[in-house]
Amino acid sequence: MFVGRTEDLTRLEEISKRGRATLVVCRGRRRIGKSTLIQRFGKTIPLFHEFQGLPPHEASSNTDQLSMNSLFDGKSGDTGHIS
Repeated sequence: MFVGRTEDLTRLEEISKRGRATLVVCRGRRRIGKSTLIQRFGKTIPLFHEFQGLPPHEASSNTDQLSMNSLFDGKSGDTGHIS
């Protein structure tokens, strides 16, 4: 179920109609539907790229987590798959 996000979707649609490339950061508490909101919006426009951060991991610094190598060396706590 996806409810209560009309205002957020409207704001994203307004931003997308600006006619130029735009980066939107969606932040908030865990488990409130940020990813679902972004995925729903992405289905409404022809060109959409979604980026997600990595979960914190004690063995990795912020710099390590931002580098492409950390996706494949096991430091990020990820499986190494990019989807």
